[in-house]
Amino acid sequence: MVRPRQDNHDPTLSGRIGAFRLHAMYDPRATTKNARKAFLDSFERQVDPHGLLPIDERRRRATYAKKAHFARLARLSALARTRRRQGLRALGPLARPSSSRPVPVANPRVDAADGELSAQSVTRPLLAP
Repeated sequence: MVRPRQDNHDPTLSGRIGAFRLHAMYDPRATTKNARKAFLDSFERQVDPHGLLPIDERRRRATYAKKAHFARLARLSALARTRRRQGLRALGPLARPSSSRPVPVANPRVDAADGELSAQSVTRPLLAP
């Protein structure tokens, strides 16, 4: 099958299209079954790495480890939204670049040719907590 050439190749959009096509042909629960099992098993390994606890206790603890994991993600998401709303200036010295996803910001730069200041739109990585 020959694929049409894409001028502006967007890997995220291509992946999304591929996932939609896959889920249109197969049941998503079946295609993600092994991944979901491995993900949930990782919490059991986290709370009982040597497999010494009774299965009921291991599963109970794994349930709380999973809840803690998702609560942490929700907290980090809320923090990131707050930081984005406040702007990068409000963060001050706490700002730590960690993501490669760029955010457009105005940045005064000195033009190398004549030494004049000019405002140019540049990108800066998002900040992680």
